[in-house]
Amino acid sequence: MTIRNLPFAAAVAAIVGTLSPSVFLAETATARAAPTSAVTPVNKIDHPAIVLARLPVHTAEGQLIGVVETIVTGSDGHALVVTVINRLNKTVGIQADKLGFDAGRRLLVANLTPAEVNALPHLT
Repeated sequence: MTIRNLPFAAAVAAIVGTLSPSVFLAETATARAAPTSAVTPVNKIDHPAIVLARLPVHTAEGQLIGVVETIVTGSDGHALVVTVINRLNKTVGIQADKLGFDAGRRLLVANLTPAEVNALPHLT
């Protein structure tokens, strides 16, 4: 691909357009996974389906686990379970009390290892 004669924005769009969404997400989400800032427990967030939609989920060490798919809420409107599509394209449910929301970096931090997430039962 030649990007030499394209304006900067078009060149960036051309490059990003050649990446698969999962590669782009993994690269950008991993780059954002620096040491954690203030983290709010996911089960304490108001309107979690809006606030947490499609956010990346990382381990506390910054390794990408997957992306939020859906939020299961209780009668009080707070999250009970967050379903995540992991890096193996497997949908798993993570208890909301095992997740924190890092608003500064717009990602969730799991109190689980990737191996523990991969060992969770597959949701259908």
